[in-house]
Amino acid sequence: MSSEKENSSALRGSLRLAPDCTELEEEKAKLPRQFVNFTFYRARPEWRMLQEDDKQRCKGEFINTVDEFRRHLLIHTYSTVGLRTNVDFMIWRIGYELDPLQEMTSHLNKTEMGKYIEPTQSFLSMTKRSMYIDKDNPEHVEDRLHIVPGKSYYLLVYPFGKTRE
Repeated sequence: MSSEKENSSALRGSLRLAPDCTELEEEKAKLPRQFVNFTFYRARPEWRMLQEDDKQRCKGEFINTVDEFRRHLLIHTYSTVGLRTNVDFMIWRIGYELDPLQEMTSHLNKTEMGKYIEPTQSFLSMTKRSMYIDKDNPEHVEDRLHIVPGKSYYLLVYPFGKTRE
């Protein structure tokens, strides 16, 4: 004779549903969500008219400011020059709190280079456990709550939203 919980687990496994609420709460406590931000920047025309040594000085200060936040955030940068007309580079930031993201943006805006760039788009999201993961399915054993960049050569950022009709 099996208990209701055993029946529920057996049924849950055969239907490939997510664990019940209690199991999800326990898993959430173990693996906190991450905040993920993609910010795209465009260089203003004035940037291209600067002397090369001024550009290098501005870039150096900007890079140092980005590097100051690497202890709080996982940060990756990508050049998009030649791929889009409205974007020159992107900063991908991942962290467990929003404050470092906002603080970093504030500091970047105060750099000399901040005068010559403007964000064209910024996307903010959070990681979330997929309701379709089946713990018994070996294809879904990876941790879907934590992003580990660098596994792929290319990064595609595709924003989408739900619409109601």
